[in-house]
Amino acid sequence: MKNEEHNIQVSMVNWFTYQYPKLRLSLFAVPNGQNKSPRQASYFKAEGLTSGVSDLVFFHKKKAYFIEVKTEKGKQSPTQKDFQKHIEKEGAKYYVVRSLDEFIDLIDNIIIDAIL
Repeated sequence: MKNEEHNIQVSMVNWFTYQYPKLRLSLFAVPNGQNKSPRQASYFKAEGLTSGVSDLVFFHKKKAYFIEVKTEKGKQSPTQKDFQKHIEKEGAKYYVVRSLDEFIDLIDNIIIDAIL
């Protein structure tokens, strides 16, 4: 993950942890974007690491939300687009989020919709 994307994602997780501490275990990262040696990549791939999986996963009220973090100009890779299509076909929600403000709006709307 590029440094700017990393910083955006860290701000999202920090905000979420502060804003919704009781839901902290419902949001987690998928460490796909880390640089790995060929040996490490093979090891993690054997464990099920899959290219294109979203950066964050949020579970709330029996629903799954997959969140891809991008910069303002960042673009999804072909494997990320394939993952998005698959997830949406399976009935889950997938979002590309480009800022902390977008993330806050998304999470607040998910939680408010679950209450209504």
